Amino acid sequence: MTECERIIKKGVIPESFLNQEIRNDFSVTNERKKIWMIQLDILFEIIRICEKHNIDYFLAGGCILGAVRHKGFIPWDDDIDVSMFRDDYEKFCKICASELKDPYFLKSTETENNCWYNGAKVCNSNTTAIRKPEVGKSGINKGIFVDIIPMDYVADNPITRKIIFSRVKLRTILANAYSFNVNKSLAAQIASRILRSKIVDFNVKKWCVKTNKIASSPSKYSKKIGFVVCTPYKHDRVTWDIDDFNGYVDLPFEFTSIRVPSGYKNILTVMYHDYMKFPPVEERGKWHNIIFDPDTPYEDYCKAHNM
Repeated sequence: MTECERIIKKGVIPESFLNQEIRNDFSVTNERKKIWMIQLDILFEIIRICEKHNIDYFLAGGCILGAVRHKGFIPWDDDIDVSMFRDDYEKFCKICASELKDPYFLKSTETENNCWYNGAKVCNSNTTAIRKPEVGKSGINKGIFVDIIPMDYVADNPITRKIIFSRVKLRTILANAYSFNVNKSLAAQIASRILRSKIVDFNVKKWCVKTNKIASSPSKYSKKIGFVVCTPYKHDRVTWDIDDFNGYVDLPFEFTSIRVPSGYKNILTVMYHDYMKFPPVEERGKWHNIIFDPDTPYEDYCKAHNM
């Protein structure tokens, strides 16, 4: 039995969800629908845990955009992002050890040996989603996932804020150089060799703890909040007023509705500017570089493809 067949049997996601269709002149294939179905199933598992343990959560990034602009997934997208305030995020990660049962699995720096993740992912181990940096890396869960992104208070002063973001970004680059060693730049290759040498006693888990401490250092009395980790954007695109997150609303998302922050319009404007405008056709579907196989456990896929 495939994972999609198992999920359909649960009765939460209708089988018709897998039907191929055209959305906004983009062909959403049966294969993409399978990926979406598995991600939604993971999302429902995350929501179950959060509601059981009184943990705040909400959709983040492109998923809010999808809810507003498409009432579901962005047709050319292939992931779900969930965000939590730092305290809730840490509580969630601890609880997952006892709450998540096979095939669900929490993936983080704490669960993977010598592997760097600023945030966490809840994966389905009976599927395959191999990110480029993870090709050839053993001992890492490579199942289809939903990202869990911690949200931190950020400094009100833009200069201080930029310094903190820059420190976190530099530490992330160095940790990635050590963990994945895939950056082709000469500087990254040199950094990787130094960090892996006997001269430097580099500990990924301790590095992660320190980096998250830097990211969450501003006072909770700050009037700004944002994504300091797990973001490719500059600080001014992922920093918002705390008032934007003072409440939640449910927005339609595919066949259900999902919680988003009450200030979602301002959040999207800051992050995407004219968020209702579609990207050029040639840019659609090129955001992520992931090998997906929703029907095959990642361990079997890696063996079959010598990965």
